[in-house]
Amino acid sequence: MQLPGVQALGSNKNRLMAVLLLVGSLSLLLWLNTMLILPRSALETPDYGNDMGYFWTAARTVWQGGNPYIATPGSVYHEVRLAAGGNPIMVDPYKSPYFLTLLFMPLAVLPLNLAAVVWLTLSEILMIVTIGYILRLSGQTPTLAIVLTASGMVLLWRYTFLTILVGQLSLVLLFAIVGSYYYSRMNRPYLGGVLAGVLLVKPQIVFLVIPLLLFGSIGPAEPKGWRWNDQVRSRIIGFSAVGLIFAVYSWVLSPGWFGEWLRTVFGSQDSYFDNREVDRQLSSLRSLAALITPDQKLVLPLMLLMSLPLWISLGGLWWRNRNNSAAFPYLLALAITINLMTTPYVRDYDSYLLFFGLLFIYLKWHRLEKGRWHFSWSLWLLVCLPFVTHLVGQNFGGAVYELIVPVILIGLIWLVWQRDRLNLERKLPL
Repeated sequence: MQLPGVQALGSNKNRLMAVLLLVGSLSLLLWLNTMLILPRSALETPDYGNDMGYFWTAARTVWQGGNPYIATPGSVYHEVRLAAGGNPIMVDPYKSPYFLTLLFMPLAVLPLNLAAVVWLTLSEILMIVTIGYILRLSGQTPTLAIVLTASGMVLLWRYTFLTILVGQLSLVLLFAIVGSYYYSRMNRPYLGGVLAGVLLVKPQIVFLVIPLLLFGSIGPAEPKGWRWNDQVRSRIIGFSAVGLIFAVYSWVLSPGWFGEWLRTVFGSQDSYFDNREVDRQLSSLRSLAALITPDQKLVLPLMLLMSLPLWISLGGLWWRNRNNSAAFPYLLALAITINLMTTPYVRDYDSYLLFFGLLFIYLKWHRLEKGRWHFSWSLWLLVCLPFVTHLVGQNFGGAVYELIVPVILIGLIWLVWQRDRLNLERKLPL
């Protein structure tokens, strides 16, 4: 099934060029992995800032019947780290939901360095597939120029290589978000719900996105998508199946995991939610709240107060466009952006998720300009902006400057959405 407005690459010449472009891009990615990412990521040890090492250590601990939330000397978690070459002094316990280890159980049977290479390869494959989904969902003809543009944008997007370098989950999460939308749009709502369920592994950055993926009016087959219909029901069933698997896995293997997880997140000396230095490092409204108030106890309440208007505005936009499937991708882009801005805990590598909105509105804007490249080129300035905001933040007081990027993106999403809406209205018959 082909999405409306999407044409295949027509001639044999275009197909050949597309193949050469794909081979060239993959070769470039392989070179970057070999010369830059693998050497800088310190994949031979579970420490030194590579989060994949923590995921691997936790999953391997579960394989050996241990508790990943217990990292004291002599524990299974500690011994696994030491055997993999970890620092015997710097012991950071596992701080993610227990069920996340399920995703890494197949990798945990491999040595850490091999597991990390496999994880890197899988993540980048999902990144490539995600770009393909966005191209199809935008309705833009996938010409060589468009494919080159999409490839260039993701390679220059600072957060792409940041999440790859630290072995984080952002590449997988964006694939799950876009894939859930794509398959729901392609009338495969069960699979759409299953992919939405995968997002539970990092709930703090998708709590606004998941309801939209489950209840939004996504495709032409859903004239009343906000109500309980077959599409919504199927997505909820797929989502619930994943949630049930996660729940059974977690509570069967470790019945008290939830309390232990909360203690590692809130009760440790370097707690995510009681640490002034952590406040400054977060690329969300929490860093802005920390800048405004000197009282640590007021940071989260102030952040929630600033977040409330954004949540209400997003809810109002959804309600107003609840039966409009053409509005869904814009709502999804806004939900991702607002979610990242208003979550209590988010690092700059999670901002890779903004790539959906960045690429989608570029493709829409370029299509509205009928390929004349008038103003859509300005999106390249936004692509490069994270390098500037990071440099400024490094020298002038933390990650609060990272907020400039999502604020500008929200404005551009709204601008292109209105242009697209007016364009559709003008084509309606009188």
